[in-house]
Amino acid sequence: EETGRERGQAKKRGVGGAAIMCADKYDVDSLLARCEQGDLVAAYVLADLHYYGHYTPQDMFKAKALYVDVADRGHWGAKGRCHEWGWGSYERDGKKKVECWQKGREEGDPVSIDRLGFCYQHGIDVEEDKQKAAALYEEAACLGYANAISYLGYCYDSGEGVGVDKKKAASLYIEAADKGWPDAIYNLAACYDEGDGVEKDCASAIELFKRAADIGYEDGRCALRRRGVEYIPKMIGAVEVKLPAVGSGV
Repeated sequence: EETGRERGQAKKRGVGGAAIMCADKYDVDSLLARCEQGDLVAAYVLADLHYYGHYTPQDMFKAKALYVDVADRGHWGAKGRCHEWGWGSYERDGKKKVECWQKGREEGDPVSIDRLGFCYQHGIDVEEDKQKAAALYEEAACLGYANAISYLGYCYDSGEGVGVDKKKAASLYIEAADKGWPDAIYNLAACYDEGDGVEKDCASAIELFKRAADIGYEDGRCALRRRGVEYIPKMIGAVEVKLPAVGSGV
């Protein structure tokens, strides 16, 4: 059977799936530009940012509307997400959720591959299999999907499904943080703070914790407080996005 890296690289070359646009940054401006080009992965991530309140104030109504809109446009990752929570016209059904993500994986959708990895990592609606989870994260990471790169870093950091490799974990966090992924920025800060996989550098850790706090990652601010650093994060503004028409079932 193919490894996650082999499968991911094949799909990156266009084998077994549509072309994927995941190599760009994950800040709001970059995502909006990609959305205008019809990139459904970018549209899904934009929904994620509204859901979690990263780079933009948390707005559950807008997040749900965006997830449903992307699902209605045929994105398997978003369809699975909507089945997960029963949003829009998608009934809450864990089995259908997994089926959507399996179909998305077949078509080379990195969101679906990443979400399947999360299911196997935690045994959600599938039998827990941490090795398979790590392989799926690697598959999505090879497609450039920052969330999967960050999760794969966590696998190497904690030894879930792979051997512990702190240097590998740190390098993956750096890769995802360079794309602007919030979890990776925070985890990289922790690496510098503890000297895990990188040379201990408290100044870099503080700057990264501040960066995480600035994009709405509350754990970043909490980490600063624990270190006696009082910091007021920068204000983040709402993002102007076109929502689907009223009556879409959200």
